[in-house]
Amino acid sequence: MLPRLHRLRKTDIGAVITSGRTYQSPGLNLKIRSGDQSLSFAIVVSNKVANLASDRNKLKRQIRYIINKNLGLMNRGFQGVFFAKNSLKTTLFKDLEKDIVYLLKSAGVIR
Repeated sequence: MLPRLHRLRKTDIGAVITSGRTYQSPGLNLKIRSGDQSLSFAIVVSNKVANLASDRNKLKRQIRYIINKNLGLMNRGFQGVFFAKNSLKTTLFKDLEKDIVYLLKSAGVIR
């Protein structure tokens, strides 16, 4: 679980989606915008990606773990929402980690 400080609130997700910039990788989309001095993320895995709740939760746990692991490398002042794509179901964990780090670097979040 991400620390409460780094979780994006439901009220802010709409603002990020409408005014954020999109970055894409084979398994994920990242909508990100500059915000206040905090660094916060949300993760969206729809029913179209994984029908079973346990599969959706597993993907969210993996993404949260990777974000939490790299929090020390990230610049503050960003709000982001990760959207899972269908191809993420068959992606290995190491490839998922590469995708997330690639997205965060291209967005300028990771130094």
